[in-house]
This record gives sequence, structure tokens and C-alpha cells, in this order.
Amino acid sequence: MNNTEKLTQLAQQQSFDDRTRQIFDHVYTHSGIANANLAQTTVTQADTLVSVLKQNDATPEFVKNLLVYSLSKGMPVYVIDHILNSDHDQDGRTLSQELFIDNTDPYLVDKRPQKSSKLRQVELEL
Repeated sequence: MNNTEKLTQLAQQQSFDDRTRQIFDHVYTHSGIANANLAQTTVTQADTLVSVLKQNDATPEFVKNLLVYSLSKGMPVYVIDHILNSDHDQDGRTLSQELFIDNTDPYLVDKRPQKSSKLRQVELEL
């Protein structure tokens, strides 16, 4: 299941009250995104949005819900994918991996040992 499908599945399970929508609208405004026109959100605005979430210590659950809400309100899929494929804490794990697989904070460097991307070389004796 890809990132968008995961968010779509979560969206079907969510119901946001007025207060939550107002909080999301405030986050959009603070990020320079016009809530009335989420369909016009750019990748640059998405990067600003992620930075705002990081600066305000947004919880993983808040980030998931904001992305679910954003998708349901028409934010372009490629922008959401860009957000989910970002790695703002630069620990080698994408936001999507941290939210959906690791259940870790996407804004703190993960303390788990990293898998080595180097393959062991096998020396052949002739």
C-alpha cells in the first residue's frame, strides 16, 4: 500500500471537529498556504509547512491527521508525497517510514542503528 492509499484509508476513519479544522487552518496560514485553495499548494509551501510543524514540535499523530485532512481537502497528491518522502531530521528515514512503520518522532533523529547501504565484498580466490 503506498503513502496516499494509507492516508486515504485513515481519512475514511477520521472525522474532524470544528476546533481541529481551525487548528489546521491556522497551521496552513502560518505556512503561507491559503486554506481555501489547498489544490494550489506548491512543493515550496509544503517544505515550509513541514518546517512549521517541526518548529512547533508537532506530534506524529498531529502530522498524520494534518496530512489526512490536507488530502481530503484537495492538496495535490504529489505535494503530499513530497512531504511524506522528506527526511527533515536527516536520520535516513522518511517521514512516511517514521509515521507508518517506525512510529517514531519524524523531527528527532532516530537512535536505532542504521542499516549499512554498503554491500560486503566477497573476495574470490583464483
